[in-house]
Amino acid sequence: MNLPPNLLLILFVLSTHLCGDAFATEKKPLKIFILVGQSNMEGHARVETFDYIGDDPATAPLLKMMRGDDGKPTVCDGAWISYFTGAANGSSNGEGFGKITAGYGSRSTPDKDGGKIGPEFTFGLTMDAAFEGPVLILKTAWGGKSLHTDFCPPSAGPYQLNDYQKNLYYGPPGHGVPKDMEHRTPEILEVFTPYGAEAQRIIPHLRETAEMFEKGETNFPIHLSKQKAKAVREAIAKIEASVAHPELKRL
Repeated sequence: MNLPPNLLLILFVLSTHLCGDAFATEKKPLKIFILVGQSNMEGHARVETFDYIGDDPATAPLLKMMRGDDGKPTVCDGAWISYFTGAANGSSNGEGFGKITAGYGSRSTPDKDGGKIGPEFTFGLTMDAAFEGPVLILKTAWGGKSLHTDFCPPSAGPYQLNDYQKNLYYGPPGHGVPKDMEHRTPEILEVFTPYGAEAQRIIPHLRETAEMFEKGETNFPIHLSKQKAKAVREAIAKIEASVAHPELKRL
């Protein structure tokens, strides 16, 4: 297994820390935790949002753990992290490493503080408080990935969409989605037509989707994104013009 060079350095430093005290009566074992996931594991909570945690009595004690007396994010004394991340297409993968603190959430540049936190921050603080020995978190996460596809072993083969997924999927290609799905947005949006005016409830969501397409999707041809945006706008207009109120049945 090829380990990032900085991870090897961290392990060396920690092992030196553990073995360096010749007078220690008891050496504490290194605890290693592995965090793997996609965008939620990356973490998109900005440091500026910390204050809101203090508004709820149930989470206010957590805020005290997250910030020091100086108001800055806590830096763990006994917990480190090696964070391997990058663009969803793997074009800029790299490693961030150091003591656990804020900034190891989603990063546009793997080795630069992104100003965000993910699960690693409060998890690291908690583990640091729970163990007397050192803690190392190995984190790897990419947004836009699928746990049932991208993290499967090669022996699993390509993921095959079932008929239900093929009929409803209207996102970008990837995760085993056939390329001919790129042109099916208008057809798929017809799923809303039978709901008539009742479908107007989802117009805000459709507008957000259209705006996302208009800005362009990561690793997706801009002209195809524009086509999908046009199809969504046309669907919105059709839904807004509908006056039908079909009977809806609870599933």
